[in-house]
Amino acid sequence: MKLFNPNIPLGIVLVNLLGILPAVYVTLPLPALAFPCNKAATKTELAICATPKVKQVDAAMERAYFTFRDNLVQRSVALLKTSQRNWLKYRDFLCQAEPNCLLDETRNRAATLAEISSYQPAMVPVFRWQPGGENSYFIRFSGLKFAYSDTTDQSAGRSAFNRAIDRAIAEAPWGETTDDQTIGSWERETDLRVSRLTARMISATATTYDYSDGAHPNSWSRSININLQTGRPMKTGDLFSDTSIKSLISKCSDMIVETKAGRFDSSIEDARVDLEQSYPGAVKSHVLDMSKWRFTKKGAVIGFDPYAIGPYVEGPYSCEFSTKYIMDLASNPGLLQR
Repeated sequence: MKLFNPNIPLGIVLVNLLGILPAVYVTLPLPALAFPCNKAATKTELAICATPKVKQVDAAMERAYFTFRDNLVQRSVALLKTSQRNWLKYRDFLCQAEPNCLLDETRNRAATLAEISSYQPAMVPVFRWQPGGENSYFIRFSGLKFAYSDTTDQSAGRSAFNRAIDRAIAEAPWGETTDDQTIGSWERETDLRVSRLTARMISATATTYDYSDGAHPNSWSRSININLQTGRPMKTGDLFSDTSIKSLISKCSDMIVETKAGRFDSSIEDARVDLEQSYPGAVKSHVLDMSKWRFTKKGAVIGFDPYAIGPYVEGPYSCEFSTKYIMDLASNPGLLQR
């Protein structure tokens, strides 16, 4: 089975986390990834031990895992262990003991764990998958949740984000079956990445690639933007006045028109006619829909999936705004500050 491997350094993209947590250490038995080569038994273990580069990367992943684990309280350690065990089963299934595959997947996981372990506030990776079969999807979901920082309950904002992740996971066709005889090759893969995290807000985007009944895979992105102080999803109207929203719509339209003209060597006028007549109201609806917004350290991005404002061959589009531009327009700029 040929699985999609997006060019993101994680298998999903995840983020950082370092022990801002109280020094609560938990002693647990070593997970299955730690083994001496003189006791290697499975095909994967034998392949790792027989390939020095893979063994070296596997050892680096072990170190990243235990460093990460030792800075978590016990309830979060359980989340980390579940994620790691799921990933190990996925890697073994995907690679079938092939050394280059083991090298790439293990290197990505080591980088992911090291990166996540420096994030503040603390987060833990989430990884779920199912192998699929003749009448069901292959599914992979890779993302992250807020970790527990002590024995108290999560804050409203962090709990709201974690619930949003649970909903995103539940949207995949887990366990669904069909009589379609071609579904054995169908796949659904979702990678979730946090692009902005402060004491006030979090912005994360889940990108899904779906290989089902079509001439090509489909893809779409949905963002989760939450006010961590109130626990409520962020809304365009909470950040910008009506006048500012009109300015955003106008500027984003100009960006899309310019991109369209550049991609297809057409005039600005023709590109604008195509956008306004073929996709009326599309830019406005995206500006008003906060699930299309992704906030970063550099500013904000409004994403347009394939088909949103053009045929599939045109691919996705985006409007990118600098931090200064967004802050100047915002009626609540404090929410976007560090």
